[in-house]
Amino acid sequence: MNSQRTPQIHLYGNLGADPETKTLPERTVTREVYDPIVDDAVERDFTTPERQFRTASLAVNAKDGESEITRWHRLVDFEEHLATYRKGDRLKVRGFFRTRTYTKDGEQKSIRELVVTAACLEKMKVRSEAA
Repeated sequence: MNSQRTPQIHLYGNLGADPETKTLPERTVTREVYDPIVDDAVERDFTTPERQFRTASLAVNAKDGESEITRWHRLVDFEEHLATYRKGDRLKVRGFFRTRTYTKDGEQKSIRELVVTAACLEKMKVRSEAA
């Protein structure tokens, strides 16, 4: 059996902004599936429900010799792990990288993002409370 495993990555960093909620619309896709009754592949329609997810950016600091480098990583959260965190919070995020491509203005672009499988608060940013 040939199975691929996606390596899990741990990143420590600060959220650059509050996580933004986005919605994937409901859609219908057609796929070929095996039907044992007719013993052949047939086309079936499947409907995926509307789905909400959150996106955020994570600033990770590293040192290159004597200079400090800040790397920004795009986070995608399908399971509400980032729901309670806000801008400036220091997080430990676990997930896996994926690269997706899209077409914009006739030009094909690709983007690398970290799909979040777990998030843990390391240090909360001090917020001023409204009186």
